[in-house]
Amino acid sequence: MRQQSLYRAILACFAPLAVAGTVHAAPIDDLRSELAATKARLEKLEELLTATAATTSAATKKAEEATKKADEASKSAQSAAKAAAEPAKSKGLSMPAGLSIYGIIDAGVEYGNYGQGSRARIQSGLGSASRLGFKGQRDFGDDLSAYFQLEAGISVDNGQNTGHSSNVSNPGAGSASSAAPNTTGVAIFSRNT
Repeated sequence: MRQQSLYRAILACFAPLAVAGTVHAAPIDDLRSELAATKARLEKLEELLTATAATTSAATKKAEEATKKADEASKSAQSAAKAAAEPAKSKGLSMPAGLSIYGIIDAGVEYGNYGQGSRARIQSGLGSASRLGFKGQRDFGDDLSAYFQLEAGISVDNGQNTGHSSNVSNPGAGSASSAAPNTTGVAIFSRNT
């Protein structure tokens, strides 16, 4: 008798839990399916992160190579400038008095998504328009002198003429940037000439 009353007391305590377990089974199934969907989304995001890291790594490697080439070119230019600054000991070719060559080379690595998928690329003119110019002046005496200047916009990434005063990229236009090849018949020296 005592055992039956104990059995009934235990049953009275746990009976609501047995009924509640069937009532709460549907929300638990919903939570499990939501957890599985979240896990699938996280796996996709992890795959995307891995792919982005690989692309970024490749872009960084290209940027390092470009920097190395630019450093080598800078050293060459410094050597040439040093050689030009030293007095000429032979009667070979030399820069005429009053003539100077100048310019700006501006290029960078750009990584972005402009509606056509993410990509990394070398882009000319990220900070300033790249250019190459020649200018000179010659005095003829009696207050008579001649001056000239020829300046061309250039695209460092492909070496083509930009055909106008600025070749800063236009990311919204996708591949059609201001550094695009000049096919309009504009003169090579179309900047400050």
